[in-house]
Amino acid sequence: MSQQFVRELIDIAQEPDWKRVNEFLLACGQVHDPQSFVAAILEYAVELAPFDQAAVFFFDANQNIYKQHMQNFPSGMTNTYLEHYAYQPDSGIWTAKQERREKPGVVDLSLIDWTSESGAFVNDYIRPLGICYSVTTVFYDLYGNYRTALSMDRLTKKPFTERELRNLYYAIPHLNNLHKNFFYEPASAQKHLGRFSTENSNLTKREAEIANLLCQGVSPANISKSLYISPATTYKHIANIYEKLGISSQRELLALMLNR
Repeated sequence: MSQQFVRELIDIAQEPDWKRVNEFLLACGQVHDPQSFVAAILEYAVELAPFDQAAVFFFDANQNIYKQHMQNFPSGMTNTYLEHYAYQPDSGIWTAKQERREKPGVVDLSLIDWTSESGAFVNDYIRPLGICYSVTTVFYDLYGNYRTALSMDRLTKKPFTERELRNLYYAIPHLNNLHKNFFYEPASAQKHLGRFSTENSNLTKREAEIANLLCQGVSPANISKSLYISPATTYKHIANIYEKLGISSQRELLALMLNR
């Protein structure tokens, strides 16, 4: 398989170009929503590691694509991916629905050499786009769920250099932390939304946490992944929540929260 973690391809004992990396991070830190954040990354990343085109997919809490951002992509090409590969379980690592979670201490940055790849996905999607190399990364939310996937592609057979990869490698963890801030709700916002807590309900801390995630539209399956508990435990907590609050559905739970 030609996909490799960048960590395996660079000498991390060598310093990146800190001046340019810091300028890159400062520029990206000036924006205040995920879409503008990605646009800033693509605008300034060209200075660190030049690329020809880029594709970004944004995911909701249940790992469904709800928006995309394409740069220099031929019109309509992403439909091939979305219609035939994004949600197919047999698409391997190309599928959008993956058992993928943030790993502490691991920089989620990969290099793919498409020139040595084959198969239906490559023939239907990669070859028509003329992609030779891709640098890919994933940004996560506060619960370790992937929420943004980004690919920067080269259309020539000139690989990304070690220096370019090193600069990105040192920038990505900081970008991921900035990205997580978009999913943080300050205490004032939580109070305004009437979030469940141990203080305003008879729920336990864990039950309140699960109730709030349900109100955000997170499925029980993804709650289990986010909180590292089994599906059976999650459904047991949900049953307790419904019993304590005198309700019988997620819709009633959301109505109760909105009326708090």
